[in-house]
Amino acid sequence: MRLLRFIGGLVVVAALASTSPAYAETATPAKPHIFFGIQTAHQVPSLDDLIQLWQDAEGWGYDTLWLNDHMMQFGKEDGPAYDAWALLPALAQKTSRVRLGVLVTDNLFRHPAVLAKMATTVDILSKGRLEMGMGGGWFQREHEAYGIDFPSNRERMARLDEALQVLKALWTQPEANFAGRYYRLAKVPFMPKSPQKPYPPITIGGQGERRTLPLVARHADKWSLPAGFTPERVAEKAKALTAACAEIQRDCSRMDKSYQTFLVFSSEQAKIDQAVQQLTRYYKGMTPEDAKRTIIAGTTAEEIKAQIREFVAAGITHFIFTARSQPYDREGFRRFAQEVMPAFR
Repeated sequence: MRLLRFIGGLVVVAALASTSPAYAETATPAKPHIFFGIQTAHQVPSLDDLIQLWQDAEGWGYDTLWLNDHMMQFGKEDGPAYDAWALLPALAQKTSRVRLGVLVTDNLFRHPAVLAKMATTVDILSKGRLEMGMGGGWFQREHEAYGIDFPSNRERMARLDEALQVLKALWTQPEANFAGRYYRLAKVPFMPKSPQKPYPPITIGGQGERRTLPLVARHADKWSLPAGFTPERVAEKAKALTAACAEIQRDCSRMDKSYQTFLVFSSEQAKIDQAVQQLTRYYKGMTPEDAKRTIIAGTTAEEIKAQIREFVAAGITHFIFTARSQPYDREGFRRFAQEVMPAFR
């Protein structure tokens, strides 16, 4: 997700899919249904323009819409920035069909019991359309600026593990109790419950094979991989998740697997070349050819479709475009919806 800092006005993509059944070594994976979404940064001057893009995207047929969870801009710290979980219920009221969420919620920003109440409220207001994205937090400068503790990665993942248990307990138990190292509940009469049963689908974002992927295996319905991977590297990460799931006798073959990456759909080759140059500078040691293969970029729909198919073959089932700066590239989003998405429906 750090890569989203420098791309500015480029259109971006990421991914997700469906829940996993009981573990069975002989299970044959069903053909995946491919979904498409947009993530809008809300560190922007105009909320009206953001709201309009959500409404446009719903009309174009996108499946999901997302915010990120940051309280300051990257690179321009004095720029406007809003709170994702305060904005999300307003966006729920401005849309009617599309599924929505925060990709991903920083667990360090809010106590999980408070977050559970906020999320349930959004799920009720949206009539059961909430996607629950969760992560351990990564932007250290942001935490330090606001005086929010930023412990080691090991502790952040341990806190996330407990937070997910707290969320599930509140959403499913008549009277929730929990006693962990970081969080506690004592006879919580959590009402009302979320309309989605047993609770809103949980997406965990990250790539770490030692701590994050085991958390995905234990707690998540869906997994979100950040930008910066070629299809071959995506397949390696998907294989690592399969192994983590097998450790607890869970079949992840039908789990939603999302990839966040950049889309440049333009008739101007110069825009694509510029994006590749930026990526090559960011990914030190990566060739321009490999840098281009971490994104979705092309001048024609057929070129874009071929790239989407490569990531689908690697295990990705949902592509989510990220709009970072205003004015948004509505034409790229619209063209993708009309010229590419129908081939995967």
